[in-house]
Amino acid sequence: MRALIIFVVFFLNIKGDVLSQCNSLVINGDFEQGNIGFTAPNHLYNPMPNNACVGNDGDYTIAPIAECFFISWLNDFSWQIDQDHTGGGNFMMININNTLGGTPNFYCTQVATQVGQSYFFEYWGRIPNILQGDTNATVDIKLNGIAQNVPNTFLQNNQWQRHSFTFVATSTQTEICLYQYFPHPGPGIAGLDFAIDDVFLKPIIDQVNVTASATDPLCLGDSITFSFDYQMASGAPSAYLGSVCISINDGISTTEYNVTPFDTLVFYPSDTTTYTLNFIDNGVSSLIGQVTANVVDLKANAFFISSDICVGSENEISVLQQPGLGLFSLLSSSSGSGVVDPVSGIIQGAEAADEYHLQYLIPDDITCDSDTMVDTVRVFGKDAAFLFPDFCEGDTTSPTATNTGGIFSFASVPSDGAQIDAQTGSVFFSTQSSVYSVVYTIQDQGCINRDTLSVQVIEKPTLNVTGEGDICDTITDVYTLEFSGNSPFTASYLVEDDTVLLSGFMGMEFSDTVYSSTMIQALTIEDKNCVGIATGEALFESRLLEFSVDTPGTCEGYPRRFDILSPNIDVSSTCTWYFGDGDSAQGCFSQEHEYLNPGCYDVRLSIGGDVGCVSEKTIPSITCIYKSPTAFFNHSPLVPTLNEHVLTLFDDSEDHNAVKWFVDDNLFDSTSSFILDLGQDLSDTIEICLAAQSATFCADTFCRDFFLTEDPVIYVPNAFTPNKNGINDGFYPVVHQLLYYQFQIYNRWGEQVFNSVNPTEKWDGTYQSKAAKQDMYLWELNYTDVFLQSGTKRGTVFLIR
Repeated sequence: MRALIIFVVFFLNIKGDVLSQCNSLVINGDFEQGNIGFTAPNHLYNPMPNNACVGNDGDYTIAPIAECFFISWLNDFSWQIDQDHTGGGNFMMININNTLGGTPNFYCTQVATQVGQSYFFEYWGRIPNILQGDTNATVDIKLNGIAQNVPNTFLQNNQWQRHSFTFVATSTQTEICLYQYFPHPGPGIAGLDFAIDDVFLKPIIDQVNVTASATDPLCLGDSITFSFDYQMASGAPSAYLGSVCISINDGISTTEYNVTPFDTLVFYPSDTTTYTLNFIDNGVSSLIGQVTANVVDLKANAFFISSDICVGSENEISVLQQPGLGLFSLLSSSSGSGVVDPVSGIIQGAEAADEYHLQYLIPDDITCDSDTMVDTVRVFGKDAAFLFPDFCEGDTTSPTATNTGGIFSFASVPSDGAQIDAQTGSVFFSTQSSVYSVVYTIQDQGCINRDTLSVQVIEKPTLNVTGEGDICDTITDVYTLEFSGNSPFTASYLVEDDTVLLSGFMGMEFSDTVYSSTMIQALTIEDKNCVGIATGEALFESRLLEFSVDTPGTCEGYPRRFDILSPNIDVSSTCTWYFGDGDSAQGCFSQEHEYLNPGCYDVRLSIGGDVGCVSEKTIPSITCIYKSPTAFFNHSPLVPTLNEHVLTLFDDSEDHNAVKWFVDDNLFDSTSSFILDLGQDLSDTIEICLAAQSATFCADTFCRDFFLTEDPVIYVPNAFTPNKNGINDGFYPVVHQLLYYQFQIYNRWGEQVFNSVNPTEKWDGTYQSKAAKQDMYLWELNYTDVFLQSGTKRGTVFLIR
């Protein structure tokens, strides 16, 4: 009789080496999931090929093994780490970013924490090998960006070394970072490169009580049950619940389970051996208890021999080693058919190829005298069904079988000499229509199945077609059909890639809308999948038209070029271009056309052929012409002298939104006005230009030369703008130190429009109390200067509106 035994274990915060990573607050702390769960702010992930290691400053990688050599370091350094800290998994390798200098972070993780709760943090590090002249790697910890100044140094012994740290959380989210403690000596200096693994974080718990119970002796199939309760750390929030990790070792491998307070864990041993169960406080990764359980095998030996059967038959399970002790049962089958006799093991009703899983069970007694054997009985016999549609005489075809691997044959030898390929089922028929019987035989593990179908060979219909010949795409063509064969049937015609179903078979009409020079018509008639085809050729004059413009939009004054893109234009074609502004041109080639007025224009291309077929295409608004601005500026004084040598320049351009000023070809300003000092040198000539640009990027430029003159002065402008904007609204000569002055202006018909003897009086651009029109006017100035020199000057002025 087995007895119940109880193991009760009480331990208080016994610290030791790390035994487990289970239920850590750090995501992917053992790097088994690859490059997730953390950040490397100052380093670049480099997934090297063949699980190799990193090779450049600032690289890191996640891999299960590192073995590589740095050619750039003349092979004097190599990573030689054969496995991670716990064995068989990944770890992180860092080639410190010595190009940055300073103390860069190389690992950061974000975790949820409880304010006021104490936490235990640890990680393992390893320097790949001992390097001549290199320094040890020293690492410190940052909490939420604040350095803790608790440096740990990795020794150059090529061994995994543990470093730990405890802290009290001050926020609900804590960022933990590992960083290089001492500033790196700089680029090209070796050292400070290392690997880390098993980053771990858990809250600290004061006391864990573990209770374990089991039966004695412990048999395979029995269980060990564990339950837990906690006493939390002093000051820890009462809402926080930690966990305990149970590590179960059978002498070969270790299995881990996480449990929380008041949980119950049931463990089922899977082999006859001694199990060591370690209870680990995840708060500090410490061993807090241990139980040993011996599992013995006292079960009876349930054993039977099975043999496979064919579909539709029944077969008895063979020799029983312990007859009469147990019973048979059917655990599962995919088809759902078939039952088993509980005593003899005979399977009945196996109607499909399947696997039947049988169980033979010996009942339990007061010790371990129970045993179970499960075995599989396979039922063979593939379905021999196949599909073989009717075919037309003279064709070759193959059937479609449900299961491959069978052999095709005729039920009887045909009299017309038809043959069948035994493997593919391809049938080679004579021209005689008939009905054949095809057999498909398939064998599976000695089980044979057959299927037979009748296949009909159908006579092909014949078809003759006559048509009217060459047509345009808009003209109807008439075809006449003559046919033989069975009725009803369907007919269709094919013109290049367009298929149209037809009705009415003795005579039919159709028109083609496909643009091409030459078309092939294939007229088809179908009778029970057997098709007759007649083809003919006709000439179509319609063409697919395409053309383009070199620039969709531009400024006025530039011609547009239109190009034909159609590939089927021949020498017999005639082309007419319509440019949308009333002008047109002839010719099947590229055309240039200049538009005189701003606007968007539709362009049409028309192409005709010898037989009178015409094709046209219009592209709306294919090109747009934009108005250019008029650049102009005024200045004060009108005539700069030695006494008045400072110019004020004003933009007076039209239809623009931006200007740029240039002085002697150098960009000077981009405002509407500016002041320029010409200096005191009478020999200097300065060119001032104004460039005006419109919203559509059209431009115009106006330039004037300026130089200083001596008194007396006579200067007459060549244009003015009487638009009452306060700038250049009046026209008059600029004079200085004249004793006599008479100024007269005439229009192009000789009529005097202005006369004055007052040098300060300006012509306001009116004549007979009305605004004079925009035009060119003639002026005459009679004068006598302070040196008693008399003279007459004449010229023209342009009135701009």
